[in-house]
Amino acid sequence: MANSHAGEEAIAESTESRANVNVKIATLLGGSLLIVCLLIIGLMFLRKHFITLANQISAVRTEVTAVRTEVTAVRTEVTAVRTEVAAVRTEVAAVGAEIVGVRAEVAAVKTAIPPPLYEARHLQVRKSFIYWQAAQMEEAYSLVVGDSITEGLYLPKLDGALVVNGGMGGAGVSSVEELLNEYPAQPKLKVIVIAIGVNDATRRELPITYFTDWEKSYGTVLTRAKMLATRVAISTIIPVETGKSLGDRYFDPSAIAHMNSVIRQQAMKSGATLIDNDKSFEALTEQGHSYTLDGVHLNAKGYRVWKSNIQSAFSASQ
Repeated sequence: MANSHAGEEAIAESTESRANVNVKIATLLGGSLLIVCLLIIGLMFLRKHFITLANQISAVRTEVTAVRTEVTAVRTEVTAVRTEVAAVRTEVAAVGAEIVGVRAEVAAVKTAIPPPLYEARHLQVRKSFIYWQAAQMEEAYSLVVGDSITEGLYLPKLDGALVVNGGMGGAGVSSVEELLNEYPAQPKLKVIVIAIGVNDATRRELPITYFTDWEKSYGTVLTRAKMLATRVAISTIIPVETGKSLGDRYFDPSAIAHMNSVIRQQAMKSGATLIDNDKSFEALTEQGHSYTLDGVHLNAKGYRVWKSNIQSAFSASQ
């Protein structure tokens, strides 16, 4: 009986032990499942986080690509700007060289033209001298009015009469207009020659009405001259020469050509004797002869041709 009781106890203990083992196994399995579930949940969270991170990285890469594209565009623009700056620097250098050249020309002009010739004082003094010389004339005489080219003219007689030189260095049409408006009426004054215009053709910015106003002023001069003298002659402007300190550097040949066409028209309208210089002086140029000292003021050859043109015009009209 004792052995039977002991066996039962052993069986009970074995059953209890197995139950404990099963409990432990169940506990372990439950803990493992919990861990696995937690791992799965963690992996899912990490996967979502990684996807978000991957998307952010992709967006950053897109932004970086866009920035690189913008940087490339900016570099291209910078290169273009540098090219433009280099071109502007080249232009500035060219303009600087032109300015140096212009300054040299201005210096040459200032050297070539005695300053008093372009001052109002000289014009006033010359006007007084012209009036005084005219007052001394005791017989019929001629008056040649003009600028510094005329002032340098030596013409003792014209059309059989003595000549008063009415040249005024620096004068334009307006100066001659003032001279004749204030000129006293004298029955001894028989002939007036008008030789003016080159100083009105200097290179500068001109108002729109400049040539119209010039033509009107020239017409006033011609009308006044016809009131003072029985005979009036008008001389076209002598062409300027190139390659000299004055000439076409200081005076505009196209303006001279326009003014000469006006002078020819005035001669036809008024019946004044025309002294046309263009062809004879152009012939000198074609033959390689210089006729000026500085491009505008005549040398001895130039004066011989001009005086010959004056004499020929009066001979032809007689």
